[in-house]
Amino acid sequence: MSRPAPSLFEPTGRLSREADLLRHEVSDLRHFMGNLRDMADLVDTPEASGDLSSLMETMLWKILDAIDAEEGVLMLLDHTRDELVHIAGVGAMAEHHHRGERTPRGHGLAGWVVASRGPMMTEDRLAADARGDRETAWHGPTAVAAPLVAGDRVMGVVEVLHRRRAPFSPERLDMLVLACRFAGELLGSLEARQTPPAEAY
Repeated sequence: MSRPAPSLFEPTGRLSREADLLRHEVSDLRHFMGNLRDMADLVDTPEASGDLSSLMETMLWKILDAIDAEEGVLMLLDHTRDELVHIAGVGAMAEHHHRGERTPRGHGLAGWVVASRGPMMTEDRLAADARGDRETAWHGPTAVAAPLVAGDRVMGVVEVLHRRRAPFSPERLDMLVLACRFAGELLGSLEARQTPPAEAY
């Protein structure tokens, strides 16, 4: 006896996989938006103006969680001395970049991100290494960085170390860029409210 033909409305294997993928993407998007909302709430608290270093550490955690990363470092740009100052770190990168450590602008992956005002990945950094930045560049499985931008000002950089087996996808890079842009605008608004600005370094 032959099997009945499947109904037109019966989900096929392909449609089922696509539905699972869509549910996963929606869940990721909700998680991402939740972390952005948490960052906005952090800046709106009275404590934000008093303890900027603690705020930066929490903000870094939120950015890493938003893109499902476990290691990273947040640096702010000291415009007066034209240097990147390491403010917060998570994971192994915190051991290599101590709080208060300074990196001349233009050196390493983070420095090139400041100069270009755009994100860069390990492959992009290899070219930077060839131009003489081997001493300051972070050598890890996959390093990704994006600028913290407020208006036309670069406020700093977030650099992430990706150790997972799955590659750091273009979608994750887009999410990192958006999260860093949002964080940069929050920092810019916080700086504008402070008189005088708080000193994080």
